[in-house]
Amino acid sequence: MHTIEIKPLPGDNSAAICAALHELRDGGRLVLAPGRYRCRGGAVGKNGRTRAPSVTVKNLKRVTLEGNGASLVGHDIAGLFHFIDGEGITIRNLTVDWDPLPHTSGKVVAQLAEQHAFDLEPMIPADPPSGRIVQAIIAYNPELHRMGNGEVYQTQGERDAEPAIRLENGNLRVFQRRPGGAYSFNDKLPEIGAFVIVRHQVYGSDAFVFKGCVGVLLEDLTVHAVPGMAVIGWQSQDITIKRIKVVPAEGGWMSATADAMHFGGCRGLITVEDSEFAGMGDDAINIHGMYGMVTKRLDDHTVEAGRARMNPYYDTERGTWDEPRPGDILEYGGGKEPLQPQGQLTVGAAHQDVQARRVVITFKEALPRSIGEGSVLTNVSSTPAVRIRKCHVHSNRARGMLIQTRDVVIEDCLFEDITCAGIHICTDACDWWESLGVRDVTVKGCVFRRNCYWGGSALQIFSDIPGGQSAPGVHQRIRIVNNRFEDNAGGSAINI
Repeated sequence: MHTIEIKPLPGDNSAAICAALHELRDGGRLVLAPGRYRCRGGAVGKNGRTRAPSVTVKNLKRVTLEGNGASLVGHDIAGLFHFIDGEGITIRNLTVDWDPLPHTSGKVVAQLAEQHAFDLEPMIPADPPSGRIVQAIIAYNPELHRMGNGEVYQTQGERDAEPAIRLENGNLRVFQRRPGGAYSFNDKLPEIGAFVIVRHQVYGSDAFVFKGCVGVLLEDLTVHAVPGMAVIGWQSQDITIKRIKVVPAEGGWMSATADAMHFGGCRGLITVEDSEFAGMGDDAINIHGMYGMVTKRLDDHTVEAGRARMNPYYDTERGTWDEPRPGDILEYGGGKEPLQPQGQLTVGAAHQDVQARRVVITFKEALPRSIGEGSVLTNVSSTPAVRIRKCHVHSNRARGMLIQTRDVVIEDCLFEDITCAGIHICTDACDWWESLGVRDVTVKGCVFRRNCYWGGSALQIFSDIPGGQSAPGVHQRIRIVNNRFEDNAGGSAINI
């Protein structure tokens, strides 16, 4: 087996790592000597603020990246690794951190009502840079070591508020978006004396992204900070994760600014074992597909479809739906109960109409008369089985795990001090349109402790449609066995 060994360089290490992986494209091992590797990102984005991922590699096959305990340090707003159409990728024994941190934590020491701003005495880090935008602000409780009550969640746009500036006295002046914005949960300035975390980036610059990959193994990894998500699997198959930690560095308040792990449109089996997730700005694990919506019926076998979800921030147009494969099984529905499957169809062929941002799907069967503009589609074939065992989720915003797939076992996990539900089994036809109705889910031997203090229940199961809940039958065969619920807030331990 071909092996390449590299040592940390004093400057940017992105090119050396990328070159080594390209040389090993058809198999081998990349071994990192212990040390600290700075990775400064790729080409500058169109906005002039974000960068492309530091390392992007296509068609990598049977390659192991052995970290030997090395630290990879991302820089500013840029992703770290982006693997496309790879096969048999193993990454182990690495630590990921960021400099500067994509978030600033501290104490509010002044309010400036006329400027709709506040001054923050920075604590983590003590010397944050000036000039970075603010996409979200969340309260923190340092005594309980968890997120506090209250947040301002601004859009991802560049002009929602003025960038934060560093003052001569060392404090950071943070400008909030003016009240009345289209996507803000709360425009109120935080109180003087409150502790908050300011996120300069929420989504988009991730540590490990696998798109169209098959057979991924991640083990013995630690992610202390990332301006986005730690691990993303998109349209990939068979992902195994063992002993990963997405946790703040010692004394820190936040790790990933968004989810720890996010899997969309995947296949095969996703396994997560013996792992810890803490301090994220969003969920620990979200596993889902995405609903499509028919935009035009072209003939008795063919439809044009776009993504059912509109743009979540500006509500202006539909994006392109994921292209199904020949032989995939799609469920269809519509009408007043769009989440209720009315039947299944087999894909004969599909292709993207890039200009129209639509996917054209031809089915083997003749279409029922009921299928037309507004019909809902979901791909049952891109629905991974899931096994999650012995994981600890704590002290994060939002939920512990969002489960929106089929054939799932979650066992012997601990959920503590999470603002919302520990486990959230759901699907909806309102906001996110993340599919689909679950089947055959078992939650057993888990402990839920001090969760949902922002509201809701420790374990929630629902299916939202405009105006309320779906009729029974969207979710089927769910088993909740031998779990323990302790000191959770909200109205109930379990809400179905």
